[in-house]
Amino acid sequence: MLGNLQLCINLLKSQVCLDNQEPLKNIMKDLYMSNYSQVKFLPFVRSSELNLRSSVNTGNSKIFYNTYNTIKYLNNKLQSGYDLTTEGETEAALKVFREILKHSLFFVPCNKEEEKEIQNIISICSEYIYLLRLNIVNKEQKVIKILIILLI
Repeated sequence: MLGNLQLCINLLKSQVCLDNQEPLKNIMKDLYMSNYSQVKFLPFVRSSELNLRSSVNTGNSKIFYNTYNTIKYLNNKLQSGYDLTTEGETEAALKVFREILKHSLFFVPCNKEEEKEIQNIISICSEYIYLLRLNIVNKEQKVIKILIILLI
């Protein structure tokens, strides 16, 4: 997540049976760029590279987590998916829920509460994707029935 894209892709292939990494490349780049910075102190000196990360002490060890992909960010995206669903924009809502699932692959929970919350978000998104796809198929079937009636 912090620059080694090939290692990240290999881990995803082994852990979630990832077949196509193309949809995730933009997210991986965004995550990397959100944690990367260069500081130039003097014009004639090379820039210093910094990785911007926050740490949480969990007793025995420190967990360095991403400052871009947070529970708050995922909940905001989830709320926008709810709003789009309510407004009847099925395709846009479907896209948002799929994006949330993609982002949740790269979420690093710091405690059990965050782990349960991310599992809940994944469950909600999965159910919404399933129901929105059923809604799309239902609309397509209605259009086909109307065309058949018009042709007869």
